Amino acid sequence: MDFFNTPFWGIAWLIHFVIFIWALLQILSSSMSLIHKIIWILIVWLLPIVGLIIYLLVGRKA
Repeated sequence: MDFFNTPFWGIAWLIHFVIFIWALLQILSSSMSLIHKIIWILIVWLLPIVGLIIYLLVGRKA
């Protein structure tokens, strides 16, 4: 059985996708400058789990 085709990965991907969309909406609606928004979106997109954690801990306060 292929490990990555189990239902767990589908659910994990869906949870990650929902959190990513939420973070994206938070970033876009924030009062940060455009360059900071672009940087945060790239961080969250390119570093999926770590980027979300960094944004939640640091980015929301910026």
